[in-house]
Amino acid sequence: MLCKCGTKCPEGTVFCSNCGSKFEPPVQQPIQPDQPEPPLTPSLPPEPAVAMPQQNQPPASSSNSLNPKLIAIIGGALAVIIIAVLAFVFLGGGSGGQFDMQRGGFTSFFRLEDGWGGDVETFITDSRGNAFNVNSWLNRSATSLDATRFAYLTDEGDLYFIHNGNRQRVARDVSNFVMSLDGSAVVYVTDTDDDDLGTLVLWQARNGSTRVVETSVVHYQISISPDGRTVGFAVLDRNDDVEGFFSVNGRTAESLGRNRIPMVISNSGRFVYYFNESNQQFRVSHRGDSVRLADSDNLFGLWFNRDLTEVMFVADGTTFISERGRERQRISNNHLVPALPEFIQTSGMNVFGVRSFRNIIAESRSDSNMWGWSSTYDLVYIDGSFETNRIARNVIQHEVSRDGGTVVYLNSQGRLTKLTNVSRTEPTTFEFSTRDEIEEFVMTADGSQIYFINDFNDLYFIRGTNSPTRVRQDVYTIVMSPNSDTLFFIADIDRNGIGELFTTRRGATATRVDGAREVSFIRTTATCVFYFSTESGHTGDVFRSNGNARFTRILEDVRWW
Repeated sequence: MLCKCGTKCPEGTVFCSNCGSKFEPPVQQPIQPDQPEPPLTPSLPPEPAVAMPQQNQPPASSSNSLNPKLIAIIGGALAVIIIAVLAFVFLGGGSGGQFDMQRGGFTSFFRLEDGWGGDVETFITDSRGNAFNVNSWLNRSATSLDATRFAYLTDEGDLYFIHNGNRQRVARDVSNFVMSLDGSAVVYVTDTDDDDLGTLVLWQARNGSTRVVETSVVHYQISISPDGRTVGFAVLDRNDDVEGFFSVNGRTAESLGRNRIPMVISNSGRFVYYFNESNQQFRVSHRGDSVRLADSDNLFGLWFNRDLTEVMFVADGTTFISERGRERQRISNNHLVPALPEFIQTSGMNVFGVRSFRNIIAESRSDSNMWGWSSTYDLVYIDGSFETNRIARNVIQHEVSRDGGTVVYLNSQGRLTKLTNVSRTEPTTFEFSTRDEIEEFVMTADGSQIYFINDFNDLYFIRGTNSPTRVRQDVYTIVMSPNSDTLFFIADIDRNGIGELFTTRRGATATRVDGAREVSFIRTTATCVFYFSTESGHTGDVFRSNGNARFTRILEDVRWW
């Protein structure tokens, strides 16, 4: 199933694992009236990284046929499944503040033999520049919330785990897996039969120990708590009906009840977000009490805070929040999406590294059509009481400072504006005076320095609220180094979109990066910057630096998905 954001998700998925959008089911089932619900009653040795010479892949479908009874279930809708994506991350942050910034990162490249119909080799690189080769496409993959740990499943059913430059095989004959948000544990299903039922196993990264949680579970409906100690799963009873369970710290599993499918579970199972198949409802359970949050057919997106005590979601075009298992509270009559600092911790199950959705900025759209977005949106500030205050209109691009207190945005007229003191009813506003319309911009993490490209492809620099100064002409791509105030940009491109790489600091005269010619794109990760050099635009070499202008080649003759 292909989401409108471009993410490929398993068949039977209801919510996109990347953006949270809801897939339209092929047949709409009538929704039953809301009714009260009764209370809830050894790994293989590590493998070293591949030594590369110094000079995204489509997911494979399961070989098992899906049981028609299970297709209607939210199979792995919010599992940590990241397929062929780049984890954009930042070095810094930690737990305890409002925002947690990621501290690692992984990228994927691939090499084809004899074109698309031939053999493929995938390369996974970590933030240190280590490269790990896989002799197939990745079936699926997952990163920890801080992006320092990575797990992936091959087409052959081999499950691997990468951390601190080492890779080890966790298990063979695996059909599905989920990694905990802290990366301390992986729960996986093995020995899956033709009815999509298999054995659920919990693996601990600390010592490589394994424990069988349950046999004969639905292979694509599994979940795990952030600390890796609580596991959720579903089984089929004698009547082929689904029953949900969760197990805390290896204790006897507790039943959620018939037709209740656990989707997201907090530590110790304190909050269990689940889908009720019988009445098509999304609900949360807390200490035996169950609260209806939304009818699944009207549910558009889901976002969780870092400890899963809050969930923000959109139903019927209205944004709600539920805090600590309580009844939902309306935030806005529009569709809101959290607008957070770049490189904040994120996961494929739509968990953000935020303490709370209080005191943050969000995008606001009046049209909640799940098959399309308006080209512009507003920005609102969500205060400590979950009340919203609009701070910007008709926005086409924005960036939020790392402390969340400064916003720079570009509106539909090509005008650039800076907002500070965004928590106030009337934030401090400064509109930059420019002669031409602005096409795109980037800024430093604190918002003190801004670079932008105008509609003539001229690059300008702004410091504070000073007037813009021109840096260079014929510029097409700009990115900030994640750990400094250095800007990288591609200029002087040819008709194939290939140019040369330059760098500047604080608006100074730009200098060419040594050897960085025939560059088609440049990206940033946690502690590094990398660029792709190619003559053809398809196959080329990958170069990496620690955020400065000294790049080293880490891969040759590969493709970027």
